[in-house]
Amino acid sequence: MIRNGSHPVASAAARLCRSLHDHTPSWEDVACPECWETALIADKEAAAEAGLPEVCEADPELIDEVAVERAVAGKAVELTVAEWQAAKLALMQRRQVGLCHARYLLSRTVTVVDALGSPLDPRLLGQVSGARSFSPARVVTLAALTRARRQASRREVFAAGLVPQAA
Repeated sequence: MIRNGSHPVASAAARLCRSLHDHTPSWEDVACPECWETALIADKEAAAEAGLPEVCEADPELIDEVAVERAVAGKAVELTVAEWQAAKLALMQRRQVGLCHARYLLSRTVTVVDALGSPLDPRLLGQVSGARSFSPARVVTLAALTRARRQASRREVFAAGLVPQAA
């Protein structure tokens, strides 16, 4: 299986590499070889303990119902875009709140992440949630571009503050 963002263990490898090496994952460059191996070994061990098959397909539309319930209850949790949409709909139906109020309630405690576990910018989340179809690879790419632009902007501001003003 190809080691890119479509691999079932890609999110775990990306999170590990981000925490250990401060690596910003992309769809093609998810993690370093060391983090890939660690994630793959941990996945095989967990599958063996639970009696699950070693290989399964990743499903970007899979919804963790427990995470959605925690989000609706106001608990701090990370959700995928699909889970965030499910939580938003659940809030609207159960509490009889409007769309804006549901988004506000979720924004207080929920962090929405892309397929590799990187937090999404709120503007990008609005763009992604409003579209009919966005592939996980496209969301990861857009999130990486947004982070890169934000970092470049911060560097420019920082550099401008360090340059002495001409008299």
